[in-house]
Amino acid sequence: MRINVGCGRRPLPGYVNIDRCRYPDVDYSGVEFYEGDYREWQPALTEPVTEVRADQFLEHLAREDGLAFLRWCHGLLAPAGTLRLTVPDLDVHLRDMRNGAQTVPLPPWLRSLPAQPPYRPEENVFLFALYGEGHCMVYNESMLRAALSHTGFRVLDLQRPDGANLAVTAAPNAGAS
Repeated sequence: MRINVGCGRRPLPGYVNIDRCRYPDVDYSGVEFYEGDYREWQPALTEPVTEVRADQFLEHLAREDGLAFLRWCHGLLAPAGTLRLTVPDLDVHLRDMRNGAQTVPLPPWLRSLPAQPPYRPEENVFLFALYGEGHCMVYNESMLRAALSHTGFRVLDLQRPDGANLAVTAAPNAGAS
């Protein structure tokens, strides 16, 4: 069994897709979908969970809730299972703020904020990383590695596929719970 938590507008075939709401513009036919909080999902596990995927989800949880989510994933995964996460890379946002550059596209509402106090344009980039799109916590590589290690995972692979996000594949440590 493979699980896609926080699937949003991108439910995946072959996964149990979990999100708090159904989007009216998304076609859910042909995919398994659970509408609700992932913590309330009570599957009848007839097969091991081989993968938990959470693309652009972890940053929407406060720090302690994020750690609780990682522990939930750890408890669900089979010993040889994998966790796949994608999160915005805090270091990219910090670099953009320092350089006054913008490699991360901002939504129109944020681009239109005045360049005068209280915020300069480069500060808008940083604020978007922290609070835009409902973000509660942002991670750089070392923070993400620490959170995964703390919750019993080892990192198998970490990449920056588009220069703005971290994509990590992790597995439960043997004997960790």
